[in-house]
Amino acid sequence: MSFRTEFLDGKWRITLPGRRNWFVLIVLSLWLCGWAFGELGALGSLAAMAGVPSPLRVGARAMGAGGAAFLSFWLIAWTAGGCWAVYNWLWMFAGREEVTIAPDVLSIARVIPGWSRRKDYRASDVRGLRVSVSVPNAADPSASMRAFGGSGGHCLAFDYGAKTIRFGSLDEAELKMVLAEALKHSPSLAKTGP
Repeated sequence: MSFRTEFLDGKWRITLPGRRNWFVLIVLSLWLCGWAFGELGALGSLAAMAGVPSPLRVGARAMGAGGAAFLSFWLIAWTAGGCWAVYNWLWMFAGREEVTIAPDVLSIARVIPGWSRRKDYRASDVRGLRVSVSVPNAADPSASMRAFGGSGGHCLAFDYGAKTIRFGSLDEAELKMVLAEALKHSPSLAKTGP
């Protein structure tokens, strides 16, 4: 059992690990090494074009203003891609979701080393907590990596207003155990009516 539960300050917390895929972690680690080389090389080239001495200079040659502008825009996109990859690497290596169930609120926090993001949902508006099949979501950076996680596409889900909230990508049998634990402490989360 990879999840754990605890009772803290009158609230139940269920901690779900991020999905680990060691093959993807190794490939992503190698890709990040290449990414870092490209990042440092571009920074060194920009520094050289600006006349700043830089030990990072990698084959920089004189470019016009257009070349510097292109390299600057490329560097922005390259940096954004690297940040996405670092986030996903950290998520797979050490990430977790902390689901906190209190009488009036259900909170879901995504935690990686050095950063966390928490969303709170009014418990009275949560409908139909269940095991579900996850669907790709371009707005969720980790959703793109779920395909590599080998979870079989299962997650926990509930309806909240006109949205379906999905979290906890684990094996289906383990998710059923998490669901039973959550409903044991707050059976109202399973309600489907108003």
